[in-house]
Amino acid sequence: MDSYNVKLHQLTPNAIIQLFKFFWVAKTFGRDVDVDAFLRYHELHHQRRLVKFDGDSEKFDAQLGCCTFVARRENKKKKIQRIELSFSQKNKWEDDWTRYWFYVKVERPDPLSPDTAIYPFACQVEELKVIHIPSFDSKSAGFEACCDSFYLAMITLSGRDVVEEALAAGIMPLQRGWAPLRIERQVFPGCERELPYPRFGLKRTEGRSDEILLAELEREAENYLGPYTEKELESAKLILCHEGRINRPFFEMGITVEARPKPVKGVKRHREVGNVGSDVFVSKKKRGGARKLEKIKQSIRAPQLTKKVHIFKAFASDEKFLDEQLDAGRASVLGAQPLAPSSPVEQSCGPSSGEKATEAAIGLVELAASEAELREGDEARVETVQGRSAPSIDLTPEEGKYSL
Repeated sequence: MDSYNVKLHQLTPNAIIQLFKFFWVAKTFGRDVDVDAFLRYHELHHQRRLVKFDGDSEKFDAQLGCCTFVARRENKKKKIQRIELSFSQKNKWEDDWTRYWFYVKVERPDPLSPDTAIYPFACQVEELKVIHIPSFDSKSAGFEACCDSFYLAMITLSGRDVVEEALAAGIMPLQRGWAPLRIERQVFPGCERELPYPRFGLKRTEGRSDEILLAELEREAENYLGPYTEKELESAKLILCHEGRINRPFFEMGITVEARPKPVKGVKRHREVGNVGSDVFVSKKKRGGARKLEKIKQSIRAPQLTKKVHIFKAFASDEKFLDEQLDAGRASVLGAQPLAPSSPVEQSCGPSSGEKATEAAIGLVELAASEAELREGDEARVETVQGRSAPSIDLTPEEGKYSL
């Protein structure tokens, strides 16, 4: 953590899981954990939050649970590719998960007054200056071997597979003092590649079916990774070289691991009722479409009178004005194309796509004009594009003239 200039209390639970995955891969693939290899594949992401203390108006950067490890970004100049295990992490941990932390008060005698006890802090709070992308030594002793094992794990094991393997072997996150008894080579069902096979001497629990043992393991993994999601499935499809599911400790215990089922989509929230006293529900999609249609009706542009002034709503009963409006707006209203067919095929096969778009635009203009006839008098309201005020327009349908 010194390479990132970060302390343990500044890491989030997801950062601990990232360390857990890397340690498991390195040890079970027969390699020593190499710090430079971890630096090669991970960078630090600082989730900045501001906090304020009682009686102090100044805000400070939160330093508890604010940093996590993410995949190192691609750097073409340094020839560094982005290599990561398939996405698998918990989106949101329990509220106020830091309440499980505690502090130990260690009594010390006060140098100025021996009869008085003081409780000094073990460290002082300083300004948080993390190193997001630290440098690494690619020539260290175990760098290449550890990187190769991580790459092999990336294309054969998903992020959830890695955590489930460790839990199946009884290894907790960042547990110390464990190692496989030996490592062999084995081809596992669903994968044509020969992979390192760590042997822990595991024995299955008698009297319990494979389905029950697998279900218990999946529930335990959800405590660390959350439920299996569509995003996780798509990430595994893009990265893995097979579509199977591998769990090497379960293979040692003779437990059959079935393919992971597709994630269940979330249950939609209860929809609101349309009209009062009605049992008919109105979806948000339909209500949004109605609002969008209303905005389209209100934003139909008439012919441009000047470079700065546009008519957004024209309420006139004069047919000549409406004809001029339609003729001048055929090529501009809603992106319509000219009525001339663009190819011989369109001439023989009926109206072109440009004609259809123009007809649709004309229909909307006519709809706006018909609604305008219900209003009293021949008036027009002029608005600018960004809400700027504009002069009113005097319509004289008798003479066919329109002046500002």
